[in-house]
Amino acid sequence: MNQILCTPREAIKFRHPHTPAELDWAETISDFYTARPIKGDATNFYTFVADVFAAGRISGVREERARRKGAARHE
Repeated sequence: MNQILCTPREAIKFRHPHTPAELDWAETISDFYTARPIKGDATNFYTFVADVFAAGRISGVREERARRKGAARHE
């Protein structure tokens, strides 16, 4: 549990254009932590935050699949 099952390379490979709702979420969570882009485009910063979230989802899906596969072996 809490293993990282998505490499940075995979996160980039599987990234997708984010919806406005996903970017709004990224901005909201960034605001909560008072994290702001120092230089450059704010959209790039919020896209980065959304990409990290998406990588977490990929990792979570893989973790759940492994858990189910292990449970199926014990039946």
